[in-house]
Amino acid sequence: MEIKRFIILILLSHLVLFYSIFDVYFTSPINHGMPLHTSTRTLRAKRLVLFVADGLRSDKFFEHLNNTPYLNSIIEKRASLSGISHTRVPTESRPGHVAIISGFYEDVSAVSRGWKENPVEFDSVFNRSTYTFGFGSPDIVPMFKRGQSYEHFYVECYHSNDEEFGNDRAHELDLWVERQFRKFLLNNTLENELSKDKIIFFFHLLGIDTNGHSHKPWSDVYMKNIHIVDGIVQRLETLIENYYKNDQKTTYVFTSDHGMTDWGSHGAGDDTETLTPLLVWGSGIRASHHKDVHIEQADLCPLMSYFLGLDYSINSVGRLPIDYLLPVDEEILQAYLQNARQLLEQVHKQFDILKNRLLYFKSYNLNEDKFFDRMQKSESYRNLYEVKDDIKDFMHHVALASHYYHTYRRFLLSILIIAGFLTTLSTILYQLNSINIPLFSPIGLLFKILSILIFILLLIEQSPWTYLLYPGLVCVHTWISADFIIEWIQQKGFNQMKSFSFWLKIFMIGIFLQTYILPFFHRWTISIGIFLLFIEAVRRWQGSIIHDRRRLAYGILLLIILIFPFLPTLGTIKITLAWCTVLSGILILIFHYLYFKSESQTSIIYYIQRICLLLAIIDNYLVHHLLIRSSWIHIVSWIILFISCFLPFFSSSKYRLKRLIIIFTSILTIYILLSTQYEALFVLCLCSLMLAWVLTSEQQHQENIWLFTFQSLLFILLAFFGTGNFASVNSFDPSNVYCFLTVFNPFLMGAVIIFKIILPILIVNCATAYVIKNPDIIRYFRLYILIICDLLALELFFVIKTEGSWLQIGESISRYVILMAMIVILTAFHFLATTISLPLSSADSSLNDEDSVAIRFYANFTQIVRPMTKLNPSKYILDQSSTYECYHFNLTETEYSQISIDSLTVLDPNVTERIITYHSMPNFEQAGSRYFYRRDLKSNETIEIELLNPKDRVFREVQQPNRYFYLKSFDDLEYSTIPVIPYYNIKFYCNISLPLNSSFAPFLSYHDNSFQWTPRYTLDELPTGSNKQIEIHAFADIRNNGSRPISFEVIEFVSEDIKLYKKPFEFSRNETSYSANISGIYLIEPNFPSTSILAPYSTQSIPFLQDDIIVNSFNYYSGDFLPVNSTGKLLNAFNITSNTSFIPNGRILINKGGKFIAQTDLPNIAIGETYTSVYGYNTEVSYRRKVTIVEGDEDSSSMTYYVEYIFKNSSEDDARIYFIESFHSLKYFQMKNISSSDLNGDIPDVVIHDINLRGYFIVPSSNGQKTISYNVIVYKTKSSCK
Repeated sequence: MEIKRFIILILLSHLVLFYSIFDVYFTSPINHGMPLHTSTRTLRAKRLVLFVADGLRSDKFFEHLNNTPYLNSIIEKRASLSGISHTRVPTESRPGHVAIISGFYEDVSAVSRGWKENPVEFDSVFNRSTYTFGFGSPDIVPMFKRGQSYEHFYVECYHSNDEEFGNDRAHELDLWVERQFRKFLLNNTLENELSKDKIIFFFHLLGIDTNGHSHKPWSDVYMKNIHIVDGIVQRLETLIENYYKNDQKTTYVFTSDHGMTDWGSHGAGDDTETLTPLLVWGSGIRASHHKDVHIEQADLCPLMSYFLGLDYSINSVGRLPIDYLLPVDEEILQAYLQNARQLLEQVHKQFDILKNRLLYFKSYNLNEDKFFDRMQKSESYRNLYEVKDDIKDFMHHVALASHYYHTYRRFLLSILIIAGFLTTLSTILYQLNSINIPLFSPIGLLFKILSILIFILLLIEQSPWTYLLYPGLVCVHTWISADFIIEWIQQKGFNQMKSFSFWLKIFMIGIFLQTYILPFFHRWTISIGIFLLFIEAVRRWQGSIIHDRRRLAYGILLLIILIFPFLPTLGTIKITLAWCTVLSGILILIFHYLYFKSESQTSIIYYIQRICLLLAIIDNYLVHHLLIRSSWIHIVSWIILFISCFLPFFSSSKYRLKRLIIIFTSILTIYILLSTQYEALFVLCLCSLMLAWVLTSEQQHQENIWLFTFQSLLFILLAFFGTGNFASVNSFDPSNVYCFLTVFNPFLMGAVIIFKIILPILIVNCATAYVIKNPDIIRYFRLYILIICDLLALELFFVIKTEGSWLQIGESISRYVILMAMIVILTAFHFLATTISLPLSSADSSLNDEDSVAIRFYANFTQIVRPMTKLNPSKYILDQSSTYECYHFNLTETEYSQISIDSLTVLDPNVTERIITYHSMPNFEQAGSRYFYRRDLKSNETIEIELLNPKDRVFREVQQPNRYFYLKSFDDLEYSTIPVIPYYNIKFYCNISLPLNSSFAPFLSYHDNSFQWTPRYTLDELPTGSNKQIEIHAFADIRNNGSRPISFEVIEFVSEDIKLYKKPFEFSRNETSYSANISGIYLIEPNFPSTSILAPYSTQSIPFLQDDIIVNSFNYYSGDFLPVNSTGKLLNAFNITSNTSFIPNGRILINKGGKFIAQTDLPNIAIGETYTSVYGYNTEVSYRRKVTIVEGDEDSSSMTYYVEYIFKNSSEDDARIYFIESFHSLKYFQMKNISSSDLNGDIPDVVIHDINLRGYFIVPSSNGQKTISYNVIVYKTKSSCK
């Protein structure tokens, strides 16, 4: 598939899979059109006052009751309900208020509105009231003024700019509520509305939450704000009671929307966030009071409706807490039953929607008719408490039915999502592999038809349009890769699935992948992988530590950075560690100055970076240490942010490492502005580690892209989990953005915090883009990252919890969401990192044509031969009468550093002079008084320019006088196009006594240290039934250790060249091919495509000697004669014979049935020689040896032995056996009666050769046997021999 289409398809696929979690687990529970049910006809109160102390923790309230003397007096002395209200994840302000006022737990889609506005309309207790009067935050109070409540909802809010959490005056927001309500009561225009029944006063007190974020819940400021709220509640209650002349018809509810962690954040499911205080007093409360109340937050909605006699909110899932409204009477039971009816109406609505939409639908059996029949017959119950319990049990089943209908399509969607993952992986594998795909596959067609049918089914059922994306995704990928994956499984899978090693390999891969899953559950486990990298670095240390400083620094940094995952999670430390950030900034500033101070021309970018860095340090110190919050600081911080983001794009440095340091410095500058504790030190260590990594990677070139991918992914996870985990990601801590804003703005604050989280990942991606320069390797790296991440995401999808605590459910879903987001971010960031990190210069490109390049590999060095370019003598040769020609060749700085300069020569006897010139700006050349401008260094085309003004160095083009050039110096020409990198120009002058063809150019020869070759052989035992039992394959593994690719047309390997060290043979040009004039040395010319490209840091295997090697396999028996019985197995063995070519020494790998079983070293084999080797026992071929004394004894002058060998072959192939038995331990002996084969008449199976008995024979397959026997007469003395 075309790479652009593939990238777009994969990106869209992962966006669909990322969104799928919302369709499966976060669908809206809201429906409309259900009938209303009134809670009770008898009003328990005429009005209700709701106090919501935003961000108040239950433990800070109940464990410090002396801090709230008035509320404490209510708990102790008045009839009240006090206890805990249990919230659910996410513990944010909007979901908490929706649960309290509307009675249901909002889906996560509300985050798209910043938890402020309604993504969908829903009912609330405010809608059902006669009038509601709300006072407080503009982010909370107005969001309920929608739809039905618009006309009777009176709202007063302070300005959003007053919600500043950067000071200790947040309690002024609560005092504003009190003052505004006092003014409101004095407003006689609403006296009629205030006299009505069923009205609600809603007071949202934000100060506690704001001070908790700014100063943490353990601070005196937080506790002081609780004390202030206690006084506000007392004064507001006094105002209301006085206004209504103490009619005792007011119910008061005091609670909180969520709690807060010790480090001042909320959003996750910790007990400090989900346990909120609850206190209810006033009218409607029975004479007794409860101090240990535990209710769900959504239960407050029906409770408030019950007090005022309102209709239950149609979307509420709350249940009236009847256990705390004792004693039970018929009136409260009727309210409880009405609550059950209201919940049942939602189930009926869900049932109707599904039944009308789905082709097949199975309903949930509620037995509601039997339940309501029992409710009609009072004699069915012994007392009212049994009625209460029956209603409670029915409510439980209603909740189960509601969950059943709400998740009815969850299983099908989950199957489609899993299929989406698998088919996406199939497409990635299809992009990686290239095997012949059949035009038609029945199984593939079946999968294609099945995916289309599911799509049509969901379309007919009028499913939401997002549901159609999942079968559509499966259909697209199935159409692309189904035939491939089926063929791939048939070719590779079925054969390997039968072996134990295949399943062992799968098991080990699974275990290995768990090392990447574990950090999602236990953050510290990422240090295990880092420590393994340290062990690998120690193993690869070359020589002494002093001489390998880069790897030493890499190892030390690994040890330092693995400490961070063991530190407390970012934000959990109760103090602000401003000194860590300042120290980090100072270290960065010193390092930046020391690195760039040696440059002769210091770029203005370096000064700008240092100024931005210094200002960032000052800003952070002022904000987090001196607690100075100013709009000027915010302006400066935003300016620093934008400058640092775009500064790397304007860097003109030609060196990739300097550009990388500029990028890292910009990221660190931004990170300092966002740091509050030790995270700046971590990112500084991460940048240092990445620099050490890229430097050591240049020394140790990556041989295995899979291993490099795993290493890079480990660093990415380290960047994510180094300072935090899911609690810190899910929670909200505004202290990170104090340098940028101190006014509540959830979208902007969230964007800045997410930006902070992904900055370390960008660091790793930039380093990765630096290391892998070759586009093909980058492509494979991206695909491997996708495969690994998709496998991890698929596993996390399987472990998503739908039962258990809300903390467990929320975290399991968050893991999947974050990993899927990471996949999209990694893909996007790697392209971004490639953009800003790789194209820093053309330092890795060649300045010459890559055609007709020849490579000759020697044992100790490599010879490169390539044509040179002939220069135009009319321009460059000043003396036109001279009989010589000039040829030139250009090398980049990188190329020049990798070759042996002494070896630079021209394979032409007429060379008289060699000149090497360094060009800092290579497009300009000078020849005497004439100047030439070259647009393309690979071309001979030049433009002659003339000097007009020597003082100002103004030039004009000779052929087009209207074009001018300005030249600062002869090596610094300014022109409109981007200049080529600095390079070395090599010129050779050749005498020409005879005219030469103008198209002919001599060949440049030089030694390049970045290439090497190694012979490698594989010996494959063929399966049963093959014509041949064994095959041998010879490969030349050529490796490019350099940073640039090379395209070659001719390649040769030279063996046995030890005596010719650095004295290469000359190439002679014969028409279009190269040949070598070699005497006594072996030259190997392999078969390969006409033009091959060897990528940087890669190895390419080229077959050679395929028709020149003869190999035979057999089983080998060798033993010395002993008069004892024995049994055993035979050895595997092979013979290799050189037919017409010399076989160079190398490693030989032996495979059997596609599995590696042994390896050995192959020596040099001359033409006509044979080499024999053994490699282990054949368990299927055995022998039994029996020795019998036929004649004589120990006293006799001679003894005659009968020796019998029985060879047995249990394999399915005939066994070829080479037999040899030595008699060197016997001085005088004689052989007789050697057995003969039935097939060969009188020809013996084995023959006597010197003092050995040897021979070849065949043992038939399938438990066939072969018997070899002979008699041997052993004499004591020579005179005894006959």
